[in-house]
Amino acid sequence: MRDSAGLAYVSVAVVFAWVAVVTWRRRANNPVIAAALTVGMAGACWWAVTLAVAVTATNQTVSGTATALNFPGAGALVAAFACFGFAIARPRWVPSRRLMVALVEPVLMMLAVATNHWHLLVYRGPGASALTGPAGWTFGPVYFVDLYYDYLLVAVGLASLAVSRWHASPALRNQR
Repeated sequence: MRDSAGLAYVSVAVVFAWVAVVTWRRRANNPVIAAALTVGMAGACWWAVTLAVAVTATNQTVSGTATALNFPGAGALVAAFACFGFAIARPRWVPSRRLMVALVEPVLMMLAVATNHWHLLVYRGPGASALTGPAGWTFGPVYFVDLYYDYLLVAVGLASLAVSRWHASPALRNQR
């Protein structure tokens, strides 16, 4: 069971990596959309690889470290999806510096994970301070702040896509 789950994660990671490479190579038509899709797929690839390692590792420290390292991938995927929604809704849109600062959340989350052994605000439970035995961990308040922030970004991206579909001409409505 564990090996089949790991194989599934590795398989989707390969697909995400392939989509990221193909998208980046064809970025000339719309570089903002291509960059958002490439970053999103790279983040999804990272996330899938860390989950594959977490579920197949026989060493509890390796499994715990891989579990903790999935945050950058998930954060990049969510931030890229919001940017993708903005870029689809407004074809000439370019991310501002303020937005890029707001999307630095994966970095902040990794700092929280890296210092979790001091405050236990991301993961709690037996072994959480030493990053061992993730099966017994529970989530702390910083994890839930990250989760709500990610859901907010997904909602903003979906809302941008929905509004763009609503305002699109009939010929483009189904594409959006």
